[in-house]
Amino acid sequence: ALSADGALLAAGTNEGELHVLQASSLARLVRLQEHPMYVAVLVLTERDAAGGYAAISCSTNEVKVTRLPKERLVPPTLSADRLLLLLALLAALVAAAFAHFAGGGGEAPGEPPAAVEAPPAAP
Repeated sequence: ALSADGALLAAGTNEGELHVLQASSLARLVRLQEHPMYVAVLVLTERDAAGGYAAISCSTNEVKVTRLPKERLVPPTLSADRLLLLLALLAALVAAAFAHFAGGGGEAPGEPPAAVEAPPAAP
């Protein structure tokens, strides 16, 4: 289901889960176990006065209205720990590339291979 303003995308699963995604990036914002069985019908309401939405979902024998306050609809951010890990990985890759090319481990991309001299002819 797509929200009326196009900001959210919601999907139900065969296991009864409800997933709400940011439509522009497909980042998962909310994952809820709402039903014991598959979600047969799912509708997102228009944004309410507080900036939230509601998801109306139906399974085989029940209908649920799930409030989605705007505080829960914030895309995940990159934590400081993950950012440091990514920077350390990038630094290691740059150091490995520098060591490979500066240490004579190979030619830089775009350069022709070094000429190889033929062995002297036997007399």
